[in-house]
Amino acid sequence: DVNNYLDAFAGIWKYEYDTNKEFRLTLTKFEIFHELDEEFNFNYYTDGLYISYQLYENDTLTYQSPIDNGGGLVKNASDVSMMFLDYGRLEAPFNLYLTLVSELGNQGGQQQEPKLKFKLSKWEAQNPYHSEHPNEPYFSVPNDILMTKVE
Repeated sequence: DVNNYLDAFAGIWKYEYDTNKEFRLTLTKFEIFHELDEEFNFNYYTDGLYISYQLYENDTLTYQSPIDNGGGLVKNASDVSMMFLDYGRLEAPFNLYLTLVSELGNQGGQQQEPKLKFKLSKWEAQNPYHSEHPNEPYFSVPNDILMTKVE
């Protein structure tokens, strides 16, 4: 991340839904992570994002995911793709696409905070839980949402 694009993604983002529920995403930038795999001849250094998420109901924490090394492939200054483990779906891994969205204009003379578009890829082969529970939502977290930065 030589251009420090990941800095804008780092922080706590939230999305409120169903009048009393909240989904929070915590992204923490890491620098100079050493990737070493002798079998595939990988030996390099990279920057990326640690990712965890929290679910709240009536302001009470109901779920806290472990912190994962989601990586973070920077496409440009406003787009990052990474891996997301949905622990409510048998730890199924999904591709996560994050996009920074700037709100046009300002409110009260101040620039509005950027929003974060959160979108998980939906591949049937990746979600054995959904195959066994077809009447439940595909993901255990909200998807295709616009999140607000809180920290």
